[in-house]
Amino acid sequence: MSEELNNMQEFAIEETQEEKNEVIDPIQELVDHDFSSDKEINLDESYEMINLIERENQSAKGLEAENIIEDISSVYIDEEYKVKLDKSIENVKSFIKKYNIELEEVKNLSESEKTKIYGIGSFLEKNVGKLLNDLEFGITLSRDEYKFIQSAVERKISYDGNDVFNIIELNERYLKEWKSLDKSLAKTVPTMLVNIDIKNVVMLYHFLNKHTVKGLDKEFYLFSAVLHKIADTNRIFNAYNVIKERLDADFNIWVSAIDESELVENTENESLNGSVD
Repeated sequence: MSEELNNMQEFAIEETQEEKNEVIDPIQELVDHDFSSDKEINLDESYEMINLIERENQSAKGLEAENIIEDISSVYIDEEYKVKLDKSIENVKSFIKKYNIELEEVKNLSESEKTKIYGIGSFLEKNVGKLLNDLEFGITLSRDEYKFIQSAVERKISYDGNDVFNIIELNERYLKEWKSLDKSLAKTVPTMLVNIDIKNVVMLYHFLNKHTVKGLDKEFYLFSAVLHKIADTNRIFNAYNVIKERLDADFNIWVSAIDESELVENTENESLNGSVD
């Protein structure tokens, strides 16, 4: 019996050892590799492995960004503006696909025609950035949430020399407008819709972050609700930025391909001209 038990233990140890030997983390091997030694790494495999991980990470980030936009963007972004922004993003993707340098008809374009499609593509890509920078969020505040913000920024928060111009801009561009809206609405109206761009969302968060409340009273929950809405708008903007960064990367690859094709074409032309001479 004890011999069988020992055999079973030895088998279990061997099996575990085999499993251990089979499970090798290539990334950890690369990280742990002693580059001061004479032992070489497989450059192709290592590079491809890193690229694969990067693609997977980008894909995961992109999916997360798309989910955030799908889940909460309609709460904070005007539908017409969102359609325009989303359409501009899809247009750049479609443009890159339409003028893929691997297509024979694109390869056969003249240098002048390639310059023109680059100019058009560059304009479309920059337009996405402009639409994103000009994006304004519509935040629905309860009247109490607005009063909390007004009280905090007007009476409770201290500002130093670095903050002066930022709070002036925030006040002139948005807070004065919010105050006028609050005054114009009947007291029986429970909520108000206020607009703000991402730069001033960040500024508002920066200032409110200096504010403190004591205990878990009404003011605490108003504070929490306001910060939650600010965080939502920031999440949406960051999600669009992830998509924009991916779009920029694809566009830059396309530009490099166009440039490379022109270089090859010019080299071939020079070679032909040289042979004629």
